[in-house]
Amino acid sequence: MIDQAKVTRRTLLRWIGNTAGAAAMYQAMSALSFAGESTYAGILS
Repeated sequence: MIDQAKVTRRTLLRWIGNTAGAAAMYQAMSALSFAGESTYAGILS
C-alpha cells in the first residue's frame, strides 16, 4: 500500500495520466493552476 502522506503533486498527476490519459492530466494541471497561458512576450528562438 502507498503511504498517502508521501504522495506528491507529480505522483498524483502521473496517476491521473496513466489512468485517464493525457487530456485528463492536462485538465487536472489546469485546475490546479500548473498549466496555463504564457505571458511571455519576447521573441521565440
